[in-house]
Amino acid sequence: RMEMDDLNSGLDSLIARGLADPLRLGILGWSYGGYLTNLAITKTDRFKAAVTMYGMSSRENAYYFGESPSYELEYFGGPPWEKPELYAERSPLRQVDRIHTPLLLLHGENDAKVSVMHAKALWTALTELGRPVQLVRYPGEGHGFRQYEHKIDASRRTTAWFDLHLRK
Repeated sequence: RMEMDDLNSGLDSLIARGLADPLRLGILGWSYGGYLTNLAITKTDRFKAAVTMYGMSSRENAYYFGESPSYELEYFGGPPWEKPELYAERSPLRQVDRIHTPLLLLHGENDAKVSVMHAKALWTALTELGRPVQLVRYPGEGHGFRQYEHKIDASRRTTAWFDLHLRK
């Protein structure tokens, strides 16, 4: 909840100062920022486009299949079976039906920290819901893009995604 309060407060300040157009807001995040991007678009429709790079979609899956469940234990104060409501509230995949923002998912195939299955699950659900979503999987990449051609491709796709959805 705190992250969303901070995000909205910052956006409201930028809009009030004339530095952001409330009708053309985009959101982009990598890793934990990707998770926050996924979460933010379940909580508000104020963003007209979103891009997530190697972000989580399920805190439960991060606990069970991630590199270190200790992070979730510290963050939530217990495992999913002890705090199911908290994990569900903080898992974008559990609230996927609330997502209407066009979403571009960029993820490395070999990501050991945040499995590509986080992006695949979100893509599958949004596709089933008929929502605007695109998934690009980068072979040979882990948590963060290292290959020059993948960095360039991700940058171009991100720019094109925002151009498509924010320049209306």
